[in-house]
Amino acid sequence: MLPNLIVVGAQKCATSSLHQYLDAHPDICMSETKELDFFVAEKQWRRGLDWYRSQFPSDAPLRGESSPNYTAFPLFKGVPERMHSLIPEAKLIYVVRDPVDRMLSENVHARQTGRTKLGVREALLDPEAPFYHRSRYWTQISQYLQHYDKSQILVVDYDELAVRPRECMREIYRFLGVNEAFDSDVFSRRFHRSQGKREFTATGRALQAAYRAVKRLLPATTSGRQLAGGWRQAAAVVPDRKTDARCRGPLGDRGPLRRRGCPAERLHRPAVRGLVALAARRPGKPHGRPVLPVAPAAQNGEAAAGELAQQQRLALQ
Repeated sequence: MLPNLIVVGAQKCATSSLHQYLDAHPDICMSETKELDFFVAEKQWRRGLDWYRSQFPSDAPLRGESSPNYTAFPLFKGVPERMHSLIPEAKLIYVVRDPVDRMLSENVHARQTGRTKLGVREALLDPEAPFYHRSRYWTQISQYLQHYDKSQILVVDYDELAVRPRECMREIYRFLGVNEAFDSDVFSRRFHRSQGKREFTATGRALQAAYRAVKRLLPATTSGRQLAGGWRQAAAVVPDRKTDARCRGPLGDRGPLRRRGCPAERLHRPAVRGLVALAARRPGKPHGRPVLPVAPAAQNGEAAAGELAQQQRLALQ
């Protein structure tokens, strides 16, 4: 069977936790592998429809997956078109957070896994860096609004999901049309957090490269995954002084991005205003409505900006 629920992102916005929370519900079955990336041409699209169907053996009313790479335009193009061609009736969930915090968390993850050696200043203050695209939330969601009706898309506030998971999940369950009174102890857990991650030394990077090489040979079983996880954990060693000096503090240091007038702050200011408009919620309200319906898409960038500004004015009245 094909899925009818997709968590499309954003990366480093608690999608791993949401995947587990959704799977806990008796009427929802999420894929065993969280990130299938099927609708990304450069990744799993070539595996074909039969492979994708095999990832959802359950006959549960709702079947889903969570792939943050589905909101990485223009790094990966054509995802909404492919998705709509196969599952036009699906419901989509998009989790967003402070765009600069999201960039910082992605940088932490990229450095911990060895995908980049750049520190915060070098990697995040360049407007052309890949980190920026995933934080351009209006750009990402606009791709889907060209194919899906706004009633099929839900934007979730990361902070609400983290601080009030039970209340937030009730709203999500209501959107999905399942029993919203369902509760679970899993809601008190957080999965795959960037906090506390450490950067690899040269030895760790060598082990990480070996891990990636043999991962394809390990069986897709619980024991195989445990073996891979143990190997990968062995690679996460304490960073050396040179690394610490370059980073000017722990991996999670956000100081360089929080200076007034920082390019990252300036670039994402319109996106933050857009999120306020999308949410139709007053800024600075810490516990507003946790689940936020999307606004209709505009025809072009200028029209979108004007529409968002008008919605923001209405939201602030």
